[in-house]
Amino acid sequence: MRETGFIKQNKEKWVEFEQTLKQKKKDPDSLSNLFVQVTDDLSYSRTFYPNRSVRVYLNNLAQQIFQSIYKNKKEKGNRFAIFWKEELPLIMYQTRKELLVSFLTFALAIGIGILSSAYDPEFYRLILGDHYVEMTKENIRTGDPMAVYKKMNEVDMFLGITINNLFVAFYTFILGVIMSIGTLAFLLYNGIMVGSFQYFFVEQGLFRESFLTIWMHGTLEISAIVIAGSAGIVMGNGLVFPGTYSRLQSFQVAARRAIKIMLGITPIFVFAAFIEGFLTRYTDLPDPVRLAVILLSLFFILGYFVWYPRYKAHEGSDSYRNENIEPESRLNANATDKIEFSGIKSNGEIFIQLFIFYRIYLKQIITVSLLLAGIFSISTYLVLREKVLELYTYYGTNSMNSQSYFNVFENLYSYLNYSKYPVFYLFNTVFFSILVFGVYYLLSTSAQGKTQDEILPAKNVWSALRKRIFTVIVFIALLNSIFFIPHGGSFFVFALVSPFLFLIIYTCLYEQIYFIPAFKRCFKILKANWFNLFGLALILSLLGSIYFFVFNSPFLFFYFEIITWNLNVAPETLSKIFQIFITFVSMFAMGIVVPIVLIGIGLKFHSLLEINEAAELKQRISKIGIKKQRYGMDVEK
Repeated sequence: MRETGFIKQNKEKWVEFEQTLKQKKKDPDSLSNLFVQVTDDLSYSRTFYPNRSVRVYLNNLAQQIFQSIYKNKKEKGNRFAIFWKEELPLIMYQTRKELLVSFLTFALAIGIGILSSAYDPEFYRLILGDHYVEMTKENIRTGDPMAVYKKMNEVDMFLGITINNLFVAFYTFILGVIMSIGTLAFLLYNGIMVGSFQYFFVEQGLFRESFLTIWMHGTLEISAIVIAGSAGIVMGNGLVFPGTYSRLQSFQVAARRAIKIMLGITPIFVFAAFIEGFLTRYTDLPDPVRLAVILLSLFFILGYFVWYPRYKAHEGSDSYRNENIEPESRLNANATDKIEFSGIKSNGEIFIQLFIFYRIYLKQIITVSLLLAGIFSISTYLVLREKVLELYTYYGTNSMNSQSYFNVFENLYSYLNYSKYPVFYLFNTVFFSILVFGVYYLLSTSAQGKTQDEILPAKNVWSALRKRIFTVIVFIALLNSIFFIPHGGSFFVFALVSPFLFLIIYTCLYEQIYFIPAFKRCFKILKANWFNLFGLALILSLLGSIYFFVFNSPFLFFYFEIITWNLNVAPETLSKIFQIFITFVSMFAMGIVVPIVLIGIGLKFHSLLEINEAAELKQRISKIGIKKQRYGMDVEK
């Protein structure tokens, strides 16, 4: 058939396709059918009109349809409403046993706190701290025992409590990775604290007032912590009891469910903080009003997280459960873990690929992190000598409380205080340049299709290092210079700049190009996906900071004290040892968690590349064209 005849035969169909693409609301199924028909026409044109304009036209049309399918495909119904009405309740029903274990653990801990305080008057002082106990007793003497809730203005108190509650919840959740034991231990700690706290007011003859004041916000707050505990137990059980699946597959399913539970309780923490910041301070409210708030909060928690899940599981959600929930757990137990660099991936799929890659190269990442952390900590001591004692504050395990958790991040800032310790600018630049190069070398060479036998030999690593390390150092030095900005502004600027700069670094290594071409390349492929990139970077950073905290505290101080029990040294020498120890552990933790962000951004690059350049689409079309060409030759014969 002549090209003109081919065009005349299909012209009306192609015009219809173009009109469909211009519509604001597109049917994904219709687009999928269009894609099949256009690729058929394209493969035919590639066979018989390879050098004619019709092939170019159809290729562009196919790319438009392909992008529309991935950009405009909508899920059935309102996804937001489905999550709250169907998905979260069904997940809560599936995790009802873990919720019961979490509740019983917390209730047991409250009992321990009450009994211990009753038998030992100094126990609640040990748990709550001398400062809080004396402050509250002074408030009682002045006639306002709940004055602690009135010291800050409403907005500042609301924001501070929200951040603290979310932090405690996520810490309760993330400790589940320690085989669920970490979550149970944290629930015990918080439960004992709540029991001691409540008994302290009972001893002062203030049970009624304390109950009506504290539990106005505490009903939601404590309930959400218990639910966060169930999420941590779910994740830990997925790791410990994989069943017929691989341990990684089981952990993926469990973590996905646990994260959805955490998303579900986040609004509860915000609302509890709102009550504590804006309502709890009004201790002169009538008792029936305060009791009503407590009972409504309890009714909501029991209704939505206990009764409603049971109702949905037994009454009206079978079709949705079979279609949307259970496929997550119906994994192929014999599937092999494989990193897929091609195709467009959601952030959830990137998470899965990230941990697969991390598992494959965990040995290499740990080795490099240990080496770099050792060099960094020794170099810090050799350069600073006696000044090293000024770097950090040491909090022993006897003085550890919820506030001391934040000391980890306060100590971490010492590494970034370049105005006081400019030598850290050089140390950090070298440390992170080697770390970034190592991670992106593994990722980019894997994406190029090379095997571990080709990637890991020292001569290959050294060859790549000589060619690209200077480029990486320049980028990291530029990024690192941001921390010369005063404290608050530096972190804000870093959060805005770093995802894009890491994307450029990866582009330089993967495509073996220099800064200007890499900058243009990244700017082009981002287009309308800037917020997607920064959203992924933010989530990965939060995840990394949680893991960093788990590495560092409160276990860091405990480990150190165990070591010092076996050392007979002077206090000053002990302090120096501590400085070296905490530097080593902190930098090792950075070497473990920073790759999480780097790998995620690198994988995002390939997804963005497919969205904008449709490399996988072209490859599939090329294969289709070959098949059609063979078929056409057979017809001619």
